[in-house]
Amino acid sequence: MISVQIVRAVNNPLFCQAFPGVAALLMIGTTLLAAPADELIAKGDVCYSELRAADALKYYLPAEKLDPQNVRLLVRISREYRHLMSDAANAEQKLNLGSIALNYAKRAATLDPNDAEAQLAVAISCGKLQPLESSREKLAASRLIKESADKAVRLDPSSDLGWHVLGRWHLALRR
Repeated sequence: MISVQIVRAVNNPLFCQAFPGVAALLMIGTTLLAAPADELIAKGDVCYSELRAADALKYYLPAEKLDPQNVRLLVRISREYRHLMSDAANAEQKLNLGSIALNYAKRAATLDPNDAEAQLAVAISCGKLQPLESSREKLAASRLIKESADKAVRLDPSSDLGWHVLGRWHLALRR
């Protein structure tokens, strides 16, 4: 029944005349919705290049509300929280910021398990948190670092950072 109605609509001369205009409006609407997020990300990238993590987050976090499934954006947000973690004054702040970074990295890795940068973000975030954790948490984090770094290197064998993280994991294991 529905397919007959669709065929009638497509064969209707008015539909054929109106379709290009309707399609153009739909495409423009989609572009307008995507443009603000892309603009915010670009502005955040400028702040990142100037080493201003807090300012970058001022752009990345609103962009996340517009595009919450953007893996690249989630990886960027995770990175900025790790940078803030390094600048934090006390262990409690570092732990809080590191946990936020790890959550964003895990979200990115869950959305796209085949993204090497997302996997690497998980490994790096865990590595940053590890000195602040208990022995039991360190052991669990060590496993996650190894799994994530292995997967990142498997997905992108040319990733120098992936190999570096994996090497640091092996070095820490020997101590």
